[in-house]
Amino acid sequence: MEQETLIHKDIVYIKHNETDCYLTDTQVSYQNGYLLGTQKEQDQNSLWILEKYSPPNQGLKKPNYTKVEIWPGDMLVIRNGKTGNVITCNIGNKSPITKQGEMLVANQYEGTGEQQFILVFDKFDDINLSRVKFVNVLDNNHALHSHNRQYKNPKDFNEVTGYTGVDQNDYWTEMHLNIQVDQKKALLIIIKHMKLRKMRLLHKDWQQFIIHLELSFLTKNSINQLMNHLIKLQNQRIQLIFFLREENASCIFKIHNWL
Repeated sequence: MEQETLIHKDIVYIKHNETDCYLTDTQVSYQNGYLLGTQKEQDQNSLWILEKYSPPNQGLKKPNYTKVEIWPGDMLVIRNGKTGNVITCNIGNKSPITKQGEMLVANQYEGTGEQQFILVFDKFDDINLSRVKFVNVLDNNHALHSHNRQYKNPKDFNEVTGYTGVDQNDYWTEMHLNIQVDQKKALLIIIKHMKLRKMRLLHKDWQQFIIHLELSFLTKNSINQLMNHLIKLQNQRIQLIFFLREENASCIFKIHNWL
């Protein structure tokens, strides 16, 4: 069987194995951040970006992890795809419902490890994305954890905590974002999105290409040109994905490989 892989800045859903619910930024304010929960249905707040992390080292350049694989034992920042908030473990605080360790989402900051997690599998050399643990770097007893106990506000969201014990509620499944449809339709919708949002994504050299694209004179070369250009526009990647989802459009391969 082919080994599963994760790549720096992969976009995933994170589903809790025991409750079959999706990890979600609720956007409900709590303490110094926002409540982290799980819900039955996935939405834009349920998309997460996995980023390899290295602590700042004075005098050394920040590593470039583009297209670098994520391995067991790597440190990660887990960033919400829509809000940009990152998962934060506040070991000294208690969660609102069960009074376990507090696990929130918050703005990213240079702390002492509250926002960094170790990717853990049952076997170090067996990357099984259907049985994953996220353990905070400050304390290997504080794993990302959930259960059936729900918040009073927001309704229909299960509590997420930093659990100090070890049980089956610590395990999650990482599901790659994989949308499928017509490549041509997806590209045309991207152009529509650029115009509606008045994004300055394409300089003068692309004007003739846009005209050809809108007239449906698509060639393999022109498609490749647009894809290569979009790859450079990392800051627009997430919202373009959302726009494609809203239009029920996608492409014939994993969208995050080229968008």
